[in-house]
Amino acid sequence: MKYVYHITEESLVAAAKITGIYTPIEFDKDKFIHCSYEGQVQRVANYIFKGRLDLVVLEIDREKLIDRLIDENLEGGEELFPHLYSVLPWNAVLNVFKIAPDCNGLFQFNRQMYLK
Repeated sequence: MKYVYHITEESLVAAAKITGIYTPIEFDKDKFIHCSYEGQVQRVANYIFKGRLDLVVLEIDREKLIDRLIDENLEGGEELFPHLYSVLPWNAVLNVFKIAPDCNGLFQFNRQMYLK
């Protein structure tokens, strides 16, 4: 898979566009950036971010990353998720998609909600 995805706050994207580097709030604690494959985005959004109105999804080109992604599951499950053990260079972000919950607070990931 050429692309991976990361769910984040819209306000952090504005800062990344200026600095050229994206760093999530949890990076100092986690030491990596949580990512998902396309088929995992919607489920992750609904599990972790249900009802949030300030989110976007970054589409990341793996080939533009300086550091490699590591597929792993750190919570004991069998499903693997890509983790980036460095900050994200903004030039590796191909697209930014708006993701918003429906009236029940649940997300549908739609790649047509293009923002970048």
